[in-house]
Amino acid sequence: MGCVQSLLCVKLTNLIYSALIGSRAFFSAVVVSQPGVSKTSYMYYSLKAALVRALCHGNHINSDPEDCVRRIESVHGELCFNRYCTKPDPINEKYRFVYYTGICDLKRFLSDAREIMNTLRHSVGGGLSYSSMT
Repeated sequence: MGCVQSLLCVKLTNLIYSALIGSRAFFSAVVVSQPGVSKTSYMYYSLKAALVRALCHGNHINSDPEDCVRRIESVHGELCFNRYCTKPDPINEKYRFVYYTGICDLKRFLSDAREIMNTLRHSVGGGLSYSSMT
């Protein structure tokens, strides 16, 4: 079953989206299962879908998801939502997602989380808009 059809992906996407638009202060997820069942893929596509949705929300494009994607693509080029992409799309280039997979990444996660919290503590304003994607 693909992520788009998975209830897990829908729930993850909605939780991430809520954090991105500020209706939820913070969201953290740990996805645990046996190796090879697409945990990283589920998280990647949930994060990407939530980010695209938040970009549309920030630009007052609250129509259907396909219209949202078309509007973002008209400004920045084609987005890719599958494993067969030949190069990073504008969302991947701008936001450069980071994944922590397994115990070996725990130290890196804690270091990155500390840096993110310090950055957030010292930043003012913000928000997402596709016009700021340069």
